[in-house]
Amino acid sequence: ERFVKSGLRETCSALCEEQNKILDKVMKEHIDSQKRTAIWGAGDTAEYLYERLEMEKWNITHIFDGSKMKIGVNFKGSTVENIEILKKCADEIDSLIVMIPSEDEQALNQFLWKLGWRGEIIHIGKYKFYREETW
Repeated sequence: ERFVKSGLRETCSALCEEQNKILDKVMKEHIDSQKRTAIWGAGDTAEYLYERLEMEKWNITHIFDGSKMKIGVNFKGSTVENIEILKKCADEIDSLIVMIPSEDEQALNQFLWKLGWRGEIIHIGKYKFYREETW
C-alpha cells in the first residue's frame, strides 16, 4: 500500500525508520550491552539488527537459524548454527533475540522451551516492521 502511494524510495525510507524505532526501543529496554546475546534468524532484517548491535558494542555470541540452506553459512563473520543446538550453547548466552517472523510469539517460546532454552527471549520478528501500530 505504501509503495503504491509513495513509491520505492519513500517506502524504503519509511521502513528503515520503523526498523530503527524498533531497534532503538529494544536496545533501550535491554540496555546491558555486556549480556551475551544470540540472534535466531539469519535473514536481511537480522543482518541489519546485527550491524546496529555491533555498532553499540553488544556481545553477540551466536547466530542461529533453522533453515538447512543457512546453517553452516557465514553470517557477518560467524557461522550460522542450527537452532536445535541451543541447549548446548545455553551457558554461553544470556538473551536470545528472535528474528523469526511470526504473530504467535507464544508458539515460538514453546518451541524454544522444548529445545531447553530458559533464558531471556526478545521478540522483534520481521512482521512487526510492517504494522502501522508498531511500537
